[in-house]
Amino acid sequence: MLAIVLIFNFSIALACLYATWQVWHLRRTLAQVTASLHTIERDTYALLHAAPAAIAQGQIGTRHLRRQYQKLQPQLQQAQQLLAILSLGQWFYRQLRSLQGPPTRLLRPTPPSRRRHIRRGV
Repeated sequence: MLAIVLIFNFSIALACLYATWQVWHLRRTLAQVTASLHTIERDTYALLHAAPAAIAQGQIGTRHLRRQYQKLQPQLQQAQQLLAILSLGQWFYRQLRSLQGPPTRLLRPTPPSRRRHIRRGV
């Protein structure tokens, strides 16, 4: 009977030793995770600490670009209207030319420097 009690106590002690060993490993793992999270939190803070100022600067730049765009919008419309008028004028000119028929060449005398000498009888 004493042997059974000793074996039972020994098995309980081994189970407690195993549980202690597991808790010790869990503690080490949790310490590493805590250190990693602390590092991540510190780096994130360092990275995002300047973000509000950068966002505000970006908003100012965006506002400035929108104002410039609004100022340029009438000029763009005028340029588009001018191109439309030029295109219409070009179309009208082509239509007028097609009604006149093929272009005729005026006969001009050839200047003496460009005349070819023709040999006769050779």
